[in-house]
Amino acid sequence: MDMATDTRQRARPVDRARGVVKAAVVARGTDVTEASAARSCLVVAPHPDDETLGCGVTIMRKLEAGTPVRVVIATDGRRSSSSKVVSPEQLVEIRRAEVLEAAGRLGLDRRDVVFLDFEDQRLEGQLASLAGRLGALIEDFQPDELLVASVLDRHADHHAVGQAARQLLSAGGLGCRVAEYPMGFWRTMPWRSRPRGLHRAAGSFVGGAATIARLRPELVRTEGYLERKRHVLDAYASQLTNLTGEAEWWTLDGPFLAQFLGRHEVFLPVTRW
Repeated sequence: MDMATDTRQRARPVDRARGVVKAAVVARGTDVTEASAARSCLVVAPHPDDETLGCGVTIMRKLEAGTPVRVVIATDGRRSSSSKVVSPEQLVEIRRAEVLEAAGRLGLDRRDVVFLDFEDQRLEGQLASLAGRLGALIEDFQPDELLVASVLDRHADHHAVGQAARQLLSAGGLGCRVAEYPMGFWRTMPWRSRPRGLHRAAGSFVGGAATIARLRPELVRTEGYLERKRHVLDAYASQLTNLTGEAEWWTLDGPFLAQFLGRHEVFLPVTRW
């Protein structure tokens, strides 16, 4: 299936509107494709598949340039779906196998994939431990850059990954540049939270719009790589298809996937805070 075509057909008006806002953000961006390819990198994904959705082309470009890349998977993915057929422990094994298959398709060696095995959807309560383990990995690998999920994402695990990187940066514990790759943010913008009532909704919209206006992204071109990125994403069958036929089984929907199959992968540079 051509995911890009499918997602366009199924997009709701609100999804199309958010696509317009994202396009405006991207229009203010700076193309860093060549510079990015030359920078060694540690990619930190909250869950299996986030590394490919947010950074798949960027990883492939780096590897093709002979640039070292390691990928860190922070959580075990056990809560991506609720099932009476597949246990959480079985889902952990399924998702681990999927990320290793995806890594091979990206061009990574299995030894360059690190599993931290924090419990899915519990990362926020493990922030100090997460920061400590990331700090040790960075000290060992000495990357030129660290790519992490964004604090702009509503998902608590994504936010925690971004927070851990910012804590290390603030403490002076990083000798590399840091950039965030937004994911859920593109789905929830311009709302910062779920507003209740007209007054609160208006305030949330204004705050979200102000955040969007400040964004000055860095862009990596996807031209020539989108079919390969789709092929890598196909490794995540548990996220793209209903494996059990249960109504509770959750999958990534078309409009969300479309956000990561555009002309650029989008990164937000982080400075010391």
